[in-house]
Amino acid sequence: MNIITLLSVVAIIGYSPVASAFCDYKQPLPQLNIEGEQFLGSWDSRRYAVGEVVRKFFVTADGAAIITCNGVGGQRGEGWSTNIQFYGTNLGLQQDADGGIYFSSAPQVGFRFSLYTPEGIDGSINVSAGAASISYQLVPEQNVAADYILLSPGVFGVIEAYKRTEAGGDVDLSLANGADMIQFFIRSFDGQGSGSIVRRATQKRVLLTDVRKPSCEIAVSDLRWDNVRIKTSASGDVLDSKQVEFVVNCDGGDPGQDNIAIISARDGYNSGNSSSRLFASANSTARGVEVELLRRDGAPVRFDDYAGGAWQDSIKYTAGNHSIPFTVNIVKKSDEMLEEGRFEFQAVFDVNYY
Repeated sequence: MNIITLLSVVAIIGYSPVASAFCDYKQPLPQLNIEGEQFLGSWDSRRYAVGEVVRKFFVTADGAAIITCNGVGGQRGEGWSTNIQFYGTNLGLQQDADGGIYFSSAPQVGFRFSLYTPEGIDGSINVSAGAASISYQLVPEQNVAADYILLSPGVFGVIEAYKRTEAGGDVDLSLANGADMIQFFIRSFDGQGSGSIVRRATQKRVLLTDVRKPSCEIAVSDLRWDNVRIKTSASGDVLDSKQVEFVVNCDGGDPGQDNIAIISARDGYNSGNSSSRLFASANSTARGVEVELLRRDGAPVRFDDYAGGAWQDSIKYTAGNHSIPFTVNIVKKSDEMLEEGRFEFQAVFDVNYY
């Protein structure tokens, strides 16, 4: 599923013009990046409930941002801030009751954001006159002598785009003059009320085309062996093999629209299994065998998403019936003697399509 997110960064922070307080960075400031799902793409509004997140973006830093302040003078003077800001001068920026924002030109999608707030730092949301922009800013406390970690390596800000209304439709947000619509930045101040942006990541446009993709259902049948004839007992040898498939039935959708399936699997009898072999159930009596699954491309299925187990199926699912084939092999275990009996294995598949 693809959706759009809008972000803009601009921050205006005022300090009392007291030059005696002083803050400076202790090491080179990191670079900032915006990562996550595409700002330009498509979404199917039918597939989301109101309030559900449709896109998520992360603001990241490739290192730490540490500043030190001497705390002299009792008021803020020189300092630093980190900011997220959304611009909407020509788009009718509005604020929801729960703190999210949306644009009157595309009210079906709203945006929520959060920013890493270290201890000893004030965070506040500021809405400019006429709701032209919203910023979230962090500044050091006044009259405090301390080191502050404004940014840690990795994610320091999260922006979520969520469905606001049942109405669907295209989302197209950009400023008429081509200026940055979403900005994330670190800003410094000189003690006289003026400041400059030191590091910045930006985005100019959010464009989501609302398309109706086919809705799909998936059916899977059990696989059963009545008798497995043992022809070899060498470790790793395939004792028997069968074919099985998922049947994917898709219906509806706009002409030319299709789905891509992302598939992952886990061991139904051992949730901690991250290998490519299934564990037998506790009531299995056979010994010395295990099961492996091979994908359409012949690669073994790994039973752990986080170990690289998830894969994308090669078929584009248009309206109609499709299949996801697997080969199921019974394999001789390396550390057990063969003992006849009954065995049960279970693989649980998660199929997400978009």
